[in-house]
Amino acid sequence: MNRILVGLTLLVFLVGCSDDAPPSVGVNSPADLTKDEAAQNDGLTTDGQDACEIMGWYTDGVCDEFCPIMDDECSDFTTPDCGGQDAVTCPTGQYCALGIAAECGNVNPIGKCEAIPEVCTNDVTPVCGCDGMTYGNACYAARVGVNIAAEGSCDGACETPADCPGQICDEGTCVDACTTNEECDDEFCTEGICGAAVTVCNDTTPCSVGDFCYLGTQDACGATDGMCQAIPKICTDEIAPVCGCDDVTYINPCAAAVSGINVATLGECPRVCADNAECLQGEICENGICATAAGSCGGRIGDTCAADEFCNIPGTCGFADETGTCEPIPQICNNLYAPVCGCNGVTYGNDCEAAAAGVSIESVGECQQACTKDFDCNRGEVCTNMVCVLPTSPVTCGGRTGGVCSSTQWCDYGGTVNACGAADGTGTCEVRPQLCPLILNPVCGCDNNNYDSPCQAHAAGVDIVSVGMCPPVM
Repeated sequence: MNRILVGLTLLVFLVGCSDDAPPSVGVNSPADLTKDEAAQNDGLTTDGQDACEIMGWYTDGVCDEFCPIMDDECSDFTTPDCGGQDAVTCPTGQYCALGIAAECGNVNPIGKCEAIPEVCTNDVTPVCGCDGMTYGNACYAARVGVNIAAEGSCDGACETPADCPGQICDEGTCVDACTTNEECDDEFCTEGICGAAVTVCNDTTPCSVGDFCYLGTQDACGATDGMCQAIPKICTDEIAPVCGCDDVTYINPCAAAVSGINVATLGECPRVCADNAECLQGEICENGICATAAGSCGGRIGDTCAADEFCNIPGTCGFADETGTCEPIPQICNNLYAPVCGCNGVTYGNDCEAAAAGVSIESVGECQQACTKDFDCNRGEVCTNMVCVLPTSPVTCGGRTGGVCSSTQWCDYGGTVNACGAADGTGTCEVRPQLCPLILNPVCGCDNNNYDSPCQAHAAGVDIVSVGMCPPVM
């Protein structure tokens, strides 16, 4: 029985290998393969080879779309990718690219769909877009789906005054400069620039909805005639305070214009006062108005010092609008080494050297090095409260028997456990942290002030009495 089965198996094998069986398509039988057969197998032979490469169809002058690899001879389709008489549009995320050529005004231009770039480099290679705008390079034009009319800036466009011989560069356009209206043809001379004709406005001739009567850059409240200008839709957050004609301080002129208000003076509006207590730090009450005190500087007042002076704000370094006083910059300092840490984070040999550099002193001693672990510190130092310090025996502070910590330390009573040294409890002096993580974990300090985290409280030289916000004072 087994011999019969073996014989039948051998017979089937011989029949399968006879000359009458169809030949397999492979690298050894290229002549037997047609394009129709290859197309039915996605351009592959039966053994998975690239039929188009074997048969030489990539270079036979015919576009074979079935080939596994894009046939270069298929690139010149007669049907446009986009545009043309049928106005074929591109899918989302692409635009109809015409190339760098002056085809913007042509009827039914033919282009190719290309992806709108997501990121562009900052190289400056100006091109003139079909929308008449100048772009920094071709990529920036493509980002807004604009084709390129020509390389280089558009006529009349500019980036620097050098692009406008005999004119000035105003917001990317070359315009004529002027001093009077007579120098402009059918236009008004506005702030030294010839601009389009404007609508004059006054008390009896108001502007249309969406415009306001612009009277000038400053000292304009008493003007009789102005010009209608569009109310801005959006402003920058630049801090350049101005006092409006409504006696309200605005963050910048644009913010005033959004409210349809002209500018009375540059700077904040005067604040009425009865005594010095109603004025800000560094100000005094004079004739019922808060004015800058002589020699005051920094904070909201700004740098009011002379060229040979510096604004000295020791300790706080001007945090929270803290003000200081103008003091002379020393010309000669001694060589005594009594290091101080400047408000710029630099260590100076003594306070005179810091003043000579025009820098206020944050603390006595060398500046502390920030750290997150001991490895960040110099040899012999340890990382404590995110600053590098020399290991020392703890100093007792607080209570009836403890001392007072230095200005660079805080008294650690043990947090919420010992309630800020209640019942004459003592603590140990710890180094104040210089850096705190940006986390929100509110705590109530021993000074009854709220802090964003324990680290922020310790940086202020305060221990914490409880977790969470301080209870309201009754």
